[in-house]
Amino acid sequence: MSIEPVGDGRILRRYSLGEYILALVRQIEIAEPAAFVRLKEVVGAHRARIGLDRERVDVQVARGRLVVRRAARSRVDGEGRTTRAVVLALLNGEMEVTTAVIDGHLELTGSVDAVIRIGHALEILLDVSARSPDMQALARNFHAGIGRPTVEPIGDAARQRRTAFYPDRPSRREREMLARLGLRA
Repeated sequence: MSIEPVGDGRILRRYSLGEYILALVRQIEIAEPAAFVRLKEVVGAHRARIGLDRERVDVQVARGRLVVRRAARSRVDGEGRTTRAVVLALLNGEMEVTTAVIDGHLELTGSVDAVIRIGHALEILLDVSARSPDMQALARNFHAGIGRPTVEPIGDAARQRRTAFYPDRPSRREREMLARLGLRA
């Protein structure tokens, strides 16, 4: 952790990933206690690894409190990995969790149950963040000084969207396949 000046001259605290996660969850508990209860129910006794840029932490709920530790080599139930730019886009409402996953900006791995739990926990966090001025301030503080970073896909290689989840114009191959199957109107 460090304290540094940012572009407009204010001195802001620079959080580590673990400190930021703990602060976010604490703000959920303060702003919306019912959401905090839902978050604990969703996470349950599962352990997850969260990766943001090059930082990795392991998180779990123990005795009703969130525990965050430096990532170990031990097994976790699921893992989520992304970049600060994507987190900023999610918090600003510029991107949905589903979009981030489909377009390769958010990597979720583990069992189906673990991936669903991670996604649900993210949705709870984003839902409360949209209504909590303190969480919005925390997000601004966390992202101060990174400007407007470009959101790039993560993982082994950049990829184009491979699903027709959105009402995008179908590709030529998709239109041809639909025509062959007699499904094109």
